[in-house]
Amino acid sequence: TMTYVVLGFGVSGQGSARLLEAKSIPYFVYDDSLSTQKKIEKEHKSLWTQKDKLPEETTHLIVSPGISPLHPLLLLAEKKNIPILSDIEFALTGFAGKFVGITGTNGKTTTCHMLHFLLKEKGVPSLLTGNYGYSICDAVLKAKNEILIIELSSYQLAYTSRFDGLGCGFVNFNDDHLDWHLSRENYFLSKWRIYTQATKETLKVLSLSVFKEALKYVKTPLKHEDFLLVDGSEAKTYGQFFLTEHDYL
Repeated sequence: TMTYVVLGFGVSGQGSARLLEAKSIPYFVYDDSLSTQKKIEKEHKSLWTQKDKLPEETTHLIVSPGISPLHPLLLLAEKKNIPILSDIEFALTGFAGKFVGITGTNGKTTTCHMLHFLLKEKGVPSLLTGNYGYSICDAVLKAKNEILIIELSSYQLAYTSRFDGLGCGFVNFNDDHLDWHLSRENYFLSKWRIYTQATKETLKVLSLSVFKEALKYVKTPLKHEDFLLVDGSEAKTYGQFFLTEHDYL
């Protein structure tokens, strides 16, 4: 029997809890904030209050974006070889619908909105979700025939091993969140995880500037022909490439 622990009860954690309930999977919720713990109890969720111990029955841990990688419960899960998932990976496991993902230091939201607009112009229904502020788990519960356009942060991608959608794009790269990732290389490789589980059918859009960064940090050989390289990172350019190079209709 699976039992999950949801670490962090913000937008992502609340969405994870709703999807766990929809799937009838037992779970506990932990949050460092005492006021949030009271909210969890008020909503009749299974509150876990121990910061240095996991429930004995824990089989998986869903970590909310931005939680420190040095959080005691994360370190404990790693020590016990308990799988650690982002809300992205949890939501997409078993999801049969279509989805695309966008990451980058800047311009993620704009690019996602542009793609959403272009799909709407073509009469293709889509939902904006992910780091955008609408939980991916809620989007999965709501989606019928919509394409999910998922904005992905480095925090989410750090704990995501599966992203085999219709397409994915890495818009641009600059120094950011180095206090969390500890190095520029770690930050870049977290973003790069958007491509690591892509299938041959996945449209992999990449700006030339990001490809040059990848040559510094990615250990596996890279080929230009494996990517659709874009000279620039403008949202409209990305959106049009996704739309014209892939048969969404």
